[in-house]
Amino acid sequence: MSDEARRRSPTGHGGLTFARSERSQGPTLVIDGEIDLAVKGELDAQLAALVAVAHGSTLVDLSGVTFMDSTGTHALLETAAAARAAGAPLVLVAVSAPCRRVLELSGVWDALREPASGSV
Repeated sequence: MSDEARRRSPTGHGGLTFARSERSQGPTLVIDGEIDLAVKGELDAQLAALVAVAHGSTLVDLSGVTFMDSTGTHALLETAAAARAAGAPLVLVAVSAPCRRVLELSGVWDALREPASGSV
């Protein structure tokens, strides 16, 4: 990843890592680790910061997320609404199997669906 800025959060089950990368479609937040209530504050801050600088699309990569509870689902839904209001809709560029399962079971997968392969 070019121009990557890494921030680590030692909280939660095993911690959570945030990395920023730049794609032609805009800045991307890459999240690795476990998303639960213990990391809510940092997750919300990272997602809000991404929306603030997004242009065209608000890109989030969840391919490295190994666990996600309703905290992550709620954060993504709030981010989707904020991004839509800012004119830079949320796009999930990659989603791990555990994240996708939670999003499907909670009934929000269609609203947060990752783009078709090759579109981002």
